Amino acid sequence: MIPIHPNNLNEIVEEFYQAVKSFAISKRYYNTLNDWLATKGHCFEQVVKAKPSELNTLKVKIKNEGVPVEFKKIYSQFSNSSKGLRFANADGKIIVYSGIDLIEHLGITVCPYCNRTYVQSITNQNQYHKKRRTCEFDHFYPQSEYPFLAISFYNLIPSCKTCNHIKGKNPILFSPYEMNGESLVEFKYNIEGIDYLTDPKQLAIEIDWKNNKFYESNGKVFGLDDLYKNHNDIAQEILLKRHIYNDTRIDELWEEYKDLFSSKEEIIQMVTGNYINEEDLGKRPLAKLTRDIAREVKFIK
Repeated sequence: MIPIHPNNLNEIVEEFYQAVKSFAISKRYYNTLNDWLATKGHCFEQVVKAKPSELNTLKVKIKNEGVPVEFKKIYSQFSNSSKGLRFANADGKIIVYSGIDLIEHLGITVCPYCNRTYVQSITNQNQYHKKRRTCEFDHFYPQSEYPFLAISFYNLIPSCKTCNHIKGKNPILFSPYEMNGESLVEFKYNIEGIDYLTDPKQLAIEIDWKNNKFYESNGKVFGLDDLYKNHNDIAQEILLKRHIYNDTRIDELWEEYKDLFSSKEEIIQMVTGNYINEEDLGKRPLAKLTRDIAREVKFIK
């Protein structure tokens, strides 16, 4: 799983909240929702901005009885790329904010659950955004069970359709918003035959689960063991490249092409064919796998 931690996350949360609130006011939903939450000891802003740990408390504390349908109505509008949350700002200008805006502002390009599938939007002619989402939003706590969390920012996880459907209502313990530099898994390879450099079937991908709770929840729900064992060709390719691009060859490339590269790390990134820095792992599919194998074969010191 890849963390969602853009540097301006607080600004993104605030922008999301203001769009949701403005739309709710324009549709005369706001008072209904805020008043209902007040009877539970909470307010609209608190629920929309609730951090992951606070969401867990809210789902236990607030009973799923008599929940206003407006929560789901707002989410339905937000998730519809051709509609979005449409409202007038203080200057009277019409603003439209939808899931496309949130994903682009978060800088999400690959599903954070599996790190295998792109989730970027594509061009599509419609009235507002001229784009269409290719990903979905997983409700970390299912909206069918917790409809009052349907528009809570940290309950919305951009994900590929496969991961969203596999997860469904299955509970998991770890949210991409909660990860903070912790390595929950590490990918390794195991040589199972002498011809592994020419035959990827003689290599196996192994996952070193650093956190057993992560394995028992996220790992099993998403079937990460089964998914990643099919990528042994990636490991084989990296080992083959390492056989060709030893340290001496990397140094030679660095000396010869300093006008093209700013560091040896950029050369290694080119050779491995993927991002290798921690902060970039969410930019391209299988970057985490690539980085871990590259580190194991000493591409990365």
